[in-house]
Amino acid sequence: GNGSSNGKAREARATAIMNEIKAQVARQQQQQQKEEEKPGETKSNRAALGDEKMRREAAVGGGGGPPPAEIDNSFVLAESSHTDLRRGLKVGADFIVVRPRIWSALGKWYGGGPLIQRRVIATRADLTKDDERLTVEFYPWVLDCHTIDNKISTKCEFSRSGTLDKFKLKVCSLLQLNPQNTRLWSYYQSPQEGGDEKAAASKAVVAMDPELLESTMSLENAQLVDGQKILIERRIGGEDGKKAGKWEGIPGQDNSKTKKKKDQINSGFDRQVGGYKTGCVGLFNLGNTCFMNAALQCLSNTVPLTQYFLQELYAREINRENKLGMGGRVASYYGRHIKEMWRASFPVFPRGVKLVMARKNPQFEGYQQQDSQELLMSLLDGLHEDLCRVKEKPYVQIPDSNGRSDQEVAREHIECYLKRDRSVIVDLFSGVIKSQIRWPDAPAADNRKFEAFNMLSLPVPEESDIRVSLKVMFQNPDRAPLKVSLNLKHNATLMAVKEAIAEMKEVAIPPKRLALCDVTNSYVFQFLSQTLPLRKLERVDIVAYEVPVFGAGEGEEKKADKSDMTIKMGKWFDVKDRLGGWYRGVVIAMDVEKRLGKINFE
Repeated sequence: GNGSSNGKAREARATAIMNEIKAQVARQQQQQQKEEEKPGETKSNRAALGDEKMRREAAVGGGGGPPPAEIDNSFVLAESSHTDLRRGLKVGADFIVVRPRIWSALGKWYGGGPLIQRRVIATRADLTKDDERLTVEFYPWVLDCHTIDNKISTKCEFSRSGTLDKFKLKVCSLLQLNPQNTRLWSYYQSPQEGGDEKAAASKAVVAMDPELLESTMSLENAQLVDGQKILIERRIGGEDGKKAGKWEGIPGQDNSKTKKKKDQINSGFDRQVGGYKTGCVGLFNLGNTCFMNAALQCLSNTVPLTQYFLQELYAREINRENKLGMGGRVASYYGRHIKEMWRASFPVFPRGVKLVMARKNPQFEGYQQQDSQELLMSLLDGLHEDLCRVKEKPYVQIPDSNGRSDQEVAREHIECYLKRDRSVIVDLFSGVIKSQIRWPDAPAADNRKFEAFNMLSLPVPEESDIRVSLKVMFQNPDRAPLKVSLNLKHNATLMAVKEAIAEMKEVAIPPKRLALCDVTNSYVFQFLSQTLPLRKLERVDIVAYEVPVFGAGEGEEKKADKSDMTIKMGKWFDVKDRLGGWYRGVVIAMDVEKRLGKINFE
């Protein structure tokens, strides 16, 4: 339903509807004027005729045909739903967005429906600024809310820009709970150890690292995601309001041994041994975020950087005045994420990093697949700017090399670079690469530069050999086809295939008498040029046909065939017995003196 042809058809339909709307405006105005006339009021016949003429002209201007059918929005709705949109729809291709007044006019003119309403929400484009942008929220979040014993549950649809306190009121209203005796928690689900999933669902939830949702911040700023599981904790007793009861408690959080074990975990490194103590945990996929998880795991296992964050050395170096940074948000969210990874014994949700990276670079908004290297570069850049030790970046002019040594010029370039950019990211990840420009007309001119870098894009090495499998069809109909497998260089052409076949003792056909063809479903699709590279024919079924010598006489052709069929020791043949069965063998013995035609095959 989202193909290019369907998209174009829907675009054309949307355009036709909008053109019809414009054409019907004049007629609608005339009809409204007639409806608003008070009893007893009349118009002259001349005015009435003019109104009728305008209405007809407006109808003709809309295309001259019959009016469109009634509005049908059912095809954009999800199955068995009257309000939810199908996933994967695109604005402008599958539907258009109109204001309520325009929809009201369309409903009066054509009828139909159903009415699909969506809220306009305000989101911040940058965490460091107060500027907000308006966007239509087509897919509100759906959060899975349930009690500790899993006896009461509901799926609550709520806007990501809505606040946590209002979300709590809506959940309590759906489940008929008292908000004063209810608390909401976001948590990580502890994996069940074997058993049936249905049986495990009926048991009490074991929440890992729960976080109380009691504030006025939005769901998005609270690092929640679509489909998040929310735990409902109720107060035991105190329903009459006379005496406050105790809370149910989160299972798995009151265990003194677990708490003591957590308190014993240090910053994540065993300094005496020099190895890792924790940090070997996974990251939950938030929805096509495997590219981000791969980059975060690489950085987490970069020992000096992780030590820097676990020891909270970054807190004293956060530069909130840097206009190129995010006011310390990237460093703060990443520092919190590293602490969670190195203090937890269960998978972690990287929601904070996902949120701040989406705000820093809109490319990473949503849950589309992205490039892992691009995210890693953006994350390192954000960490560098937030932790830059240079408060005010001066203007630096880099002098020319002027024939000096590489060591001296490189040191000078590095010093100039550090005057503007210096942070722990530069200390750990940056280097310089030499670039030089030479002019043939001025060999004495010297222009060498040492530019800073933190990543090098290297080409993936290609395989040195490529394996080609094909079939050889002989001119003699009594010879069975031969399957051939060759190992050739990756940059070889089809001429190399012909030469390799010609060198095989089983074939012994000159390259000029071999025609390579692309055969698809027993049909010769095309003849292949011998200059084609093999790397372009990896998925092509190649068949080599033995062709006669063109331009040769009948005697020469028979002579060539006779010479090819010369029987000698070590030569391979296809032989058919009296019963019509084919055999393949090599000549191992001959009676040369008696010149007998009897040949032994192995």
